[in-house]
Formats: sequence, structure tokens, C-alpha cells
Amino acid sequence: GAFEHPTLGRVDALVMFKRLGVDAETPGHRAGWLRDLADPRWMWLKAGLFLVLAGLSGGAALWLHPDLRLAVLLILCVWATARAYFFAFYVVERHTDPTFKYDGLLDFFAWALRRRRWR
Repeated sequence: GAFEHPTLGRVDALVMFKRLGVDAETPGHRAGWLRDLADPRWMWLKAGLFLVLAGLSGGAALWLHPDLRLAVLLILCVWATARAYFFAFYVVERHTDPTFKYDGLLDFFAWALRRRRWR
């Protein structure tokens, strides 16, 4: 449908998506720049960039506030987040509900809420 844009006025969302190269009328279609990564080299680069980002942000936090307590809290935060992510994407898929396949954390949380209601 159409919506009112502050500077452009009335804009039809489907027309806007088509101009961006997104086929909004076909379910599951992704534009070229939104596709899933398939090349392992890009996956390794992406993983490396995430590690660089984590190192720079953690290092900057400790540089701005050099404190052993903050360092320990950052380590615990990273470890706990990694374990929760491992649970969400490995344990659930392999051991808890092997029939469930999902795309991301939002799908995982929706699945967890639906599962909780069934009990």
C-alpha cells in the first residue's frame, strides 16, 4: 500500500521496492544485495570483521575506562552471549527440535514463545 513520506508525499511501497530491485510481491524473494552469503571466502571475511569489531569496541571500552572489573564484565558478557547463541543455533536445531529450521534470532524467539504456550 501507499504511505505518506514527510518530504516525498504519498509513496507507493511496491513501486519504491521495485525501484530498489526488491520483488516485494514474490514471497521469499531477496534482492541481490540481501542474498545469503554462499562464498566461504566472504563468510570468513565477515567473521573476521566481527572479531575486529569486537576487539576494537572492547579495547576502546577498556582504554576509556581502564578497570579490571570492567574487563571481567566484558569477558563474561562475551562468553555468555556466545553460549546463548550456540544454544539458539546448535543445541535447539540438533537436540531439542531437529525439525525446526529458522533464519535468525527473531525466528528462534518466536519458536520459543510458541513452544512455551504448548506446555
